[in-house]
Amino acid sequence: MIIIDLFIITIGNLLVYSMANTNMIGLIIGYILLGAGFSSVVPSLFPLLEQRGYTVTDWIGSIITFSGGVAQVLAPYIIGIWIDQIPYVLVDFTFLSIITSTIIFTVMFLIMKSDQKQRQLRRQQQNQQHQ
Repeated sequence: MIIIDLFIITIGNLLVYSMANTNMIGLIIGYILLGAGFSSVVPSLFPLLEQRGYTVTDWIGSIITFSGGVAQVLAPYIIGIWIDQIPYVLVDFTFLSIITSTIIFTVMFLIMKSDQKQRQLRRQQQNQQHQ
């Protein structure tokens, strides 16, 4: 689901970036796609972590929720400061968020793949010891 979210976010961001000054309908559709993509990232993250064998404690859940909240609080402040001087600051900020999300998703995916390989290796070693 997270990969689908990233794909939807990317399409929405490309629409916003390409149509920000030319087509109002395209801009609206782009922001709708961005909202749809971002809306299920955190709810998809918790089951994914649990499925991979990580225990999502209250502390970990709080960190994930807090970091998302900080981003939502700081975004309007940053955009508000620069909107008069740089009209495209919202589009640029959105583009920066997709780049950051892509990097974070890639790192998370690589860590989970590495962890999965280590778990398989441990299972094989345990099976060999029992035989």
